[in-house]
Amino acid sequence: MHHGGASVQPVDEDGEPVVDPISGGKVIGTALGDGPDQWQEGYGKLVRKGSQFTFGIHYNKQPGPGTGVWDQSSIAIKWHTEPVKHVVRSAGISTRGWEIPPQTRDWEVGAARTFDKDMVILNMMPHMHWRGQKARYELIYPNGMRETLLDVSNYDFSWQMTYTYKEPKFIPAGSRLEVTMAFDNSDQNKWVRDPEHAVGWGSMTVDEMNIGWTEYANATPIDDLENYDFGDVGTGVEDIVGE
Repeated sequence: MHHGGASVQPVDEDGEPVVDPISGGKVIGTALGDGPDQWQEGYGKLVRKGSQFTFGIHYNKQPGPGTGVWDQSSIAIKWHTEPVKHVVRSAGISTRGWEIPPQTRDWEVGAARTFDKDMVILNMMPHMHWRGQKARYELIYPNGMRETLLDVSNYDFSWQMTYTYKEPKFIPAGSRLEVTMAFDNSDQNKWVRDPEHAVGWGSMTVDEMNIGWTEYANATPIDDLENYDFGDVGTGVEDIVGE
């Protein structure tokens, strides 16, 4: 299995999909070596009444007879009995359109997201494929100070861990989160089948990805979700590195 997860789509009274600023998108996701998503008390994801759930499992199976296996994946969701005060949302900080040259190590690409409201970061999960070497999350504060939040120096596709704070990490409005990842597309990487060819973004394990999954929530507790101004949350994702 490559990864699995569930997403939710809010709908209107006629059952048509709608855009909701605080509900919709990824509810839960996991990959090789990862554990369950767990948040502190008072934190949770909002699922509107009538929303549609989509469960997806991504397999990477070799073709041919005798290669089939049974899968017993399952998903469990805990429902809060009391309204949450912090709405958890997921951001996949990423960029596309890049290509790793043949026989190249330590090739970097990155993306960033700027938050326009005070937020807290709950966890981070870097996602790459077989060529992934390392990943780094850095926060640039409004005053220019730079802080490393996560530095995975020896990434392993078989152990894609979610790194969770014991206490949510406060980030002030205007802070920029940069996620930089490095790849090894050379014959020094035992997982690369053909290092003489360039590789770009793709859904197959033999392709590559650079997704800096990040879960975050409003820093200030909310009593009235419907009338709270969540702002733009992020000002978009920008390319920051790529050669």
